[in-house]
Amino acid sequence: MKDNEVLFHTLLKQLKNQEFEQLIASYTDREALLKTLIARDPRWLHVLPLLRDYISAKQHSKSYFENRRSTAWDNLQSNLDYTPQPISRYRKISRYVATTAAVLFISTFALWYSSKYYQRDQFTREQPISHSWRSSNSSSDMILLPDSTKVWLNKHSRISYLIPSDQHTRQVKITGEAYFEVKSSVDNPFQVITQHGIIEVTGTHFFTGTKKTGGRSDFYVELLEGKVMFNAFGFNAYSHALLPKNRIVRTDKPSRYEWNIEEIGPEEHHLWLRKAIDYHHVPLAKLLRQLEEWYNCKITLDQTQLANLHFSGKISPKQSLDENLDKITWTAGLSYKKINKEYLIKKH
Repeated sequence: MKDNEVLFHTLLKQLKNQEFEQLIASYTDREALLKTLIARDPRWLHVLPLLRDYISAKQHSKSYFENRRSTAWDNLQSNLDYTPQPISRYRKISRYVATTAAVLFISTFALWYSSKYYQRDQFTREQPISHSWRSSNSSSDMILLPDSTKVWLNKHSRISYLIPSDQHTRQVKITGEAYFEVKSSVDNPFQVITQHGIIEVTGTHFFTGTKKTGGRSDFYVELLEGKVMFNAFGFNAYSHALLPKNRIVRTDKPSRYEWNIEEIGPEEHHLWLRKAIDYHHVPLAKLLRQLEEWYNCKITLDQTQLANLHFSGKISPKQSLDENLDKITWTAGLSYKKINKEYLIKKH
């Protein structure tokens, strides 16, 4: 979006409802209103051509709608039979039942439509963007936002740093999965806009996003440290203050959506996160899956019972695969060797 377009949308948001309606309607005193707006904020002079096009488009849409409505009414009138007909008691009851059923159907449809599409409208609403990043298709990436917040994006994910109308609020919009270490600021709350709701924080560590689980797409917010408030979109709004070591999950089922609160297990880790991790009594098999994810390699055990060995320590993607394998095998009394492009771990 161009700078003038961003400025134009910013100035429109600052209008009062009465002023906005007066601009769109064909009032004779629109010129006086524009003079008042320019006197209040001289930047209106830079967007007058955009304002003219905007008003023209709005009035054209309204005129088109009125014409279509008049045509539909005329067509309906031409097909009506104006000959009075006596209405029997049975026909009166039938009409009443039919009318009631139609009202119920329309009300139910409106409720369903609001619940299904209101949240999408909130997420897709156009907002000015300060910066935007997209992760690669092969690995997760770490990003430093302008406010010093750290974000790790999973594969095929995207984040945009927005320019909010409230200058005291920090806002980002994400698709995919992300891990946040939010820079603490009580006076400048941090908001994450997702497809399903808004996460409000001041300074904390948490995961959020949509992940594939057994053929479903489940949205979640998982809190590690601090406190977050999650406000869901939709007709039946849902809000929950999440505590550390808990997560909220929206299960995507064909029949309905359900919000569930779950505890995070002590051994649960997101394998895609390229960040140093402290492990405490973790099975060797799970640890090796973490290394395979980081380094895009294959690691096998020469004996299946080795998978039950447990490991405690710290590994980091900043170190090489050999350095991490040296640490693990030395701690567990094992050894490893590279065969072609695979690694084999075995007893001494």
